[in-house]
Amino acid sequence: LVLTGFDPSAVDPSSSNGISGGGVLSVSRKLELKRYLGKVCVALHGVVWQAAAVLDDHKAHLTLDADPLHLLNSMSHDLQELAAWMANVLEVLHALRRLLRNLGISTLSSAGAGQGGGGGGRGVESADASVDQELAEFAATLQEIVIYAFQQVLYPVTKLLYMVLPAVLDENPFEFMEQSAAHSRGSTSSGGSGHRFHAAGHSSVSDSALGRSFSGSDHSSPSDGDSSSASVYFSSPTRQRDSQHGDNTGKNARHALLKDSQVKHLTDILQTVMDSFSQSQLHPNITLQLLSNIFFFTNASLFNTLMDEGAGDRFYRWNKGIQIRTNLDILESWASQQGVTKEAIRHLQQLSAAADLLALPKQTLLQMSWSQLRAEHKSLTPAQLHRLLQHYQLAGSQRRPIGWLPLSSEMASAQDVDDVLVSFASHPPLRIPTGG
Repeated sequence: LVLTGFDPSAVDPSSSNGISGGGVLSVSRKLELKRYLGKVCVALHGVVWQAAAVLDDHKAHLTLDADPLHLLNSMSHDLQELAAWMANVLEVLHALRRLLRNLGISTLSSAGAGQGGGGGGRGVESADASVDQELAEFAATLQEIVIYAFQQVLYPVTKLLYMVLPAVLDENPFEFMEQSAAHSRGSTSSGGSGHRFHAAGHSSVSDSALGRSFSGSDHSSPSDGDSSSASVYFSSPTRQRDSQHGDNTGKNARHALLKDSQVKHLTDILQTVMDSFSQSQLHPNITLQLLSNIFFFTNASLFNTLMDEGAGDRFYRWNKGIQIRTNLDILESWASQQGVTKEAIRHLQQLSAAADLLALPKQTLLQMSWSQLRAEHKSLTPAQLHRLLQHYQLAGSQRRPIGWLPLSSEMASAQDVDDVLVSFASHPPLRIPTGG
């Protein structure tokens, strides 16, 4: 639609048509190019704004009591449509930048208009510089359209995530694992022997993280209910014979049970969003930046909840730390499968560090000093670490270790309440890729 009615060879520096010298356009040709680019920008602006408006119509249904997966399915086409137009605008921007670069026109700064003096030659140079500046401004306009589309794609995704993110803090993953293991044992005809696992029966969970979490002397259960042992009986994955013999009954049953997990819903949403970006042929760098912002939003939202509402027995205890760490492992496992581990680790730093600390066996944590904890959890500011230690749940008569007190050199920063929460304003900035 936007490419009709203009001869590309007229602005191709490799062509002799309309070019007065290698890579140089006459002022008249530049004015023709300016009119053409004006039409292109207006057309792209209109279609992107229209696509964003259609996607925005779904906003009224984004309520906390709605089914996030159903909502995502209903908006996925419109999300993909806007992402596709963002990809198109980015391609036009790259093409324009290449053209202007070949013509010797900078898109990074003004082209120095207004330097004309006396004489006809000076007047032509001034007019030429003025047109160059206007051509460069079209690149800035296209960049603004990309930024707007990026924001409009990101907004409904974060609204959807807001519905399911609390599950990372609240949901007990071991309940789903126990159900899956029990159902698997009941569905397996071979009756193979089982092994005792420290809640490592879920294939998406990092064994190393769980092994670290359960390595201490605590004997309380990671589940919310009372139990005399931290061990849960699971059929060993190495002894499961479903896949070996082509019997997927147990595997399918486990997947069916895990569908009820809100954390599973979280990764389902992320997967659908990733698929939409892929089908839109979005620039890989833009996809990574969208995911980085999603991980940032996840970290800031959950970490701030942990800081604001975690005091006492809600979050600041060992078994809750194990649950949060396990839920994060499921999310990080998904990120690893998508090849975005680096982005997840970078933007989930504070939440991951807090979960690691809370998941430490209580006896280990009680023996650690402020300096040790600061060294092992560098992603936490002194104020954030102090908040966790100050409100960590201890036995009724147990005194808080004196070693948890901040060093005198860090006491002021540890008591700075303005340095506890993560600011949403510190989100990763969008950096437009320079090439296609």
